[in-house]
Amino acid sequence: MQTLYSVNELINASENKLSIHTIKDYCRRGELHPCIYFEGNIVCINEERSQDSIDKRDPVAHIETVSWARNFKGYISASNFIDYITYTDPNTSDVFFNIEKIIEHIPSINDFPPLQKDEYLKAFPPLIDDDIQEKRWLREIVHFEGNAFRASEIVFHVFEVEKLLLHLTVLSKNLIKPLDHIMDLDIDNLNKKENSSIKSSIKLKDMLEANDEYISVSSAFELIKKKTDLTSYTEIANFLIVNKINDLSTPFDKFNYFDGKPTPLYKNLQLNQITEMDLLLLEIAREELQLNNDDKRLKNFAWEKFDFFLEFKYLTDIDLEEEVIQGEVEEISSEKTLNQEENKAEQSKSELLLRDQSIYGNPLTGYTSLEYYQQQTDLQQNENENLKAELIQAQKRIKQLESERLIEQVEINNISSELKGLKRRNQLAQDRQGMARIIAISLWNEDKNILISDMAEKVYRAMIPYCRDELPQLSETLKGWIRPIATVEAQKKGRPKSKT
Repeated sequence: MQTLYSVNELINASENKLSIHTIKDYCRRGELHPCIYFEGNIVCINEERSQDSIDKRDPVAHIETVSWARNFKGYISASNFIDYITYTDPNTSDVFFNIEKIIEHIPSINDFPPLQKDEYLKAFPPLIDDDIQEKRWLREIVHFEGNAFRASEIVFHVFEVEKLLLHLTVLSKNLIKPLDHIMDLDIDNLNKKENSSIKSSIKLKDMLEANDEYISVSSAFELIKKKTDLTSYTEIANFLIVNKINDLSTPFDKFNYFDGKPTPLYKNLQLNQITEMDLLLLEIAREELQLNNDDKRLKNFAWEKFDFFLEFKYLTDIDLEEEVIQGEVEEISSEKTLNQEENKAEQSKSELLLRDQSIYGNPLTGYTSLEYYQQQTDLQQNENENLKAELIQAQKRIKQLESERLIEQVEINNISSELKGLKRRNQLAQDRQGMARIIAISLWNEDKNILISDMAEKVYRAMIPYCRDELPQLSETLKGWIRPIATVEAQKKGRPKSKT
């Protein structure tokens, strides 16, 4: 089975439905990702940006920290690969730094935490002992010149190619349907009737559902109930949870847009690495929420229809897009009726058994069962009362914390308002000196023999990205800043000049 496709192989596989321009368009939309094979290290960097100054024209501070790092072997995509997919010269090459998406990890494991806000991935080549030694990746970034790649190495992974080809097939079928509908209309009637009568024959609701790229939770449940032997919504929710449908098909909030697209429902660290869609399915499975409820999540939360149908077919061999044949409907309905009759029969057997036991030899069985359920009900009510009391205490604590936070914010604003004019400039100057000393201490901890003049030059270069305009014109000025914290070895003078 072919697992990787070049651009030409992808065009041929699509039966020329794709061209170079359409392939690039799918790449820009995030539906295709040109990738290369890469072995090395993937480092997740958190970039925190802050601007403490009142004047919004002042520079923004960038503070980078490493969130996690992993050894990696597999296929990755970078943003500049799209510019090289049409090059045929095998010697055409470039470099990349950041990773846009991990396409496949070899071996296939899911050991990569989801990216949080202000995080991005950086790729580094293999380093000595990087499998057991913790590296100072922020130091590696300073002199890193990028990962080299050749244009001829760029391919498309079969996982994305199969989805795209299936999507093109569905599109071509949908384009044929309107033409067939027009051919079925009486040509004489078209000449006589007005446009309004033609429009009335078109079912707008069917058009809306057919053209919608997303399927909501309520629609998906109704469709699964209609086409499978799952008789209740709790069974459907359990089925989707057990088969990890949200790991296979990304859930979205279809009416909450970000960057022109519905917002994905990513896994939340505060929710124990589950999504809001997972919580919704759990509520339905526990019968805490019915589908006839007015909860907006049932309409707003959705899956991409193409991905959801594809993954469901892989799991069950059932194509949710196909129209249900009348015979299949009768077969499914008969199975449901049979199941319901079996459940009723089991229930009646249990009732008869209970009555028999209460009459013959064990007269307390029926009464004991009722007492047990009453005890469970009382325990549940007590637990609910305790939870309500805890909720009230938590709400009071939240209000208290909010008031304390408001007071702290007022104090911060007062301090910021005082830092104006000369006071503000003096404070910023002290901050720059403190920053220089922190960088120098870090470098001297690694090499205590660096002389003060050399250290001043290193610190000056390190500070340029953060406060270029506020730095002195010469690095010599920084010698006075760092001299008080210099090591004994750094204060030694260099070799004296020869007199001859």
